[in-house]
Amino acid sequence: MLYKLDKGYNVEVEVYLVSKKMLRRLDILEGHPEWYRRREIPIVIEEIDTAIKAWVYFGPNEYDNLTYYERY
Repeated sequence: MLYKLDKGYNVEVEVYLVSKKMLRRLDILEGHPEWYRRREIPIVIEEIDTAIKAWVYFGPNEYDNLTYYERY
């Protein structure tokens, strides 16, 4: 995903409850902040029609400027 306010589409995500230690390990796995960037955003859990805040990893915005062939 790319972080662009008011643009794009809704996406389905999986939500996990993790400890601070596990979040640091996930940061390493995702390359935060050098590659993917973690941001806390509101998400809606449809089953209970409730919004919560969750950490989500976003790709770097410059990745969006590459053509399809430069990506693969």
